[in-house]
Amino acid sequence: MNSSKSAIVIFERENAMRITVAFFVIYFLSYIVESFVNSVRNIAIIKVRKSMGGLEMKELKIFLLFIVCGLLVYFLPNEQVKADTAAAQPMYRLYNPNSSEHFYTASTYERDSLVKVGWSDERLGWIAPTTTGANVYRLYNPNSGDHHYTTSLNEKNQLVKIGWRYEGVGWRSDEQKKIPLYRLYNPNVKVGTHHYTTSLAEKNSLVQLGWRDEGIAWYGVNLTRQEQYQIIPASAPTSLVTSTINSQKAFAQAFGEILNRYRVSLNLSPLTVDVYLFDAAQVRSYDLHKFFEHLRPDGTQFWTALGNDRVHFNTVGENIEYAWGSYYNRSIQQTAQDMFDGWKNSPNHHQNMINNWHSFGIGLVVDTKNKALASSLLLA
Repeated sequence: MNSSKSAIVIFERENAMRITVAFFVIYFLSYIVESFVNSVRNIAIIKVRKSMGGLEMKELKIFLLFIVCGLLVYFLPNEQVKADTAAAQPMYRLYNPNSSEHFYTASTYERDSLVKVGWSDERLGWIAPTTTGANVYRLYNPNSGDHHYTTSLNEKNQLVKIGWRYEGVGWRSDEQKKIPLYRLYNPNVKVGTHHYTTSLAEKNSLVQLGWRDEGIAWYGVNLTRQEQYQIIPASAPTSLVTSTINSQKAFAQAFGEILNRYRVSLNLSPLTVDVYLFDAAQVRSYDLHKFFEHLRPDGTQFWTALGNDRVHFNTVGENIEYAWGSYYNRSIQQTAQDMFDGWKNSPNHHQNMINNWHSFGIGLVVDTKNKALASSLLLA
């Protein structure tokens, strides 16, 4: 099973951008205040001086700025509530390729045990509250091997009456109702009859394939990336083939040779393997073990792995990929070819590889479940 994503970002230094925006905001507010003061000065200056002790223009502008800022703070919406990460837990989603059933659990032991017997780890499903919210009941059908999850006490009791085993409260539904878990039903199968997802796109795709939309099953907690990072237990992926820096560089060199041969065949300039990009791509590969996205686990953009003072560039792109397989038994050359073929066969990744870059770096790690995660960074 393979999955991959690509991204191209026009990079501008965040600090410079913030300073520029702040300057224009201050200038704009100052202009508004001064225009306002000039417009009312001639008709109201006597009243203003009398009521405010004869303030001059500069003092009046400062006073009005405080008024404007106070009104903005008062009227701007402030609905965001700081999440209590101590009262939340990650929920893991797994898939059985033999029965097509999805399974959901908060237990890392249960997750790891299922992976050992052939289930695919599909990583984080959602975040669930641990102390408040409606119970989500977990049931098991010993005849079909199917699991079912529901917040309905009546549904739970009805299933128990017809032979399902009640396995207790699996987790809770968030009272804030920020992240819906959609519930779908497949009338054509006996195992994996229900599916639950936070993805509206996944829900709509399944409906188009014949699944029935059964509404919202429960709700997850709305946490930022950084808050999610704090509560998800870390696990230690191991490096590809061997853990030595030389073998990692050998993989990058092998991939670079394959990539450059292909670029030359298209009359494109070959790329240089950059040592700093190599280090950053290796960091990104470890990042992907937690979040398979172009954002880093702490919520920052992927290019922050490059550091602020080591690499200077205008444009940065990234290809990422994960796959399951016997990567420990493959040669460096074979693994490099597999990764290249996967990106070449994907239109977006292929375009990323043949854009007008000047250098690249690639990193890859294989975790303890034999899942490979790769990041390729490209600069112009």
